[in-house]
Amino acid sequence: MMKRCFRCKEVKPLSEIYKHPRMADGHFNKCKSCSKSDSKGNRAANIDRYREYEYGRSETKKQV
Repeated sequence: MMKRCFRCKEVKPLSEIYKHPRMADGHFNKCKSCSKSDSKGNRAANIDRYREYEYGRSETKKQV
């Protein structure tokens, strides 16, 4: 089975698209490569916020 990525407009096999339980066909509308590209771009655009979050995570004490 194949599906078109709404971002790059390429038709790809379902193995190239992440599963998503809330979608009608059970798969996301973006291919894996476009999803990864968007995630990297978002992190680069908001790097200060991500650094602050990661710093806060490293400073919290783990509960045992």
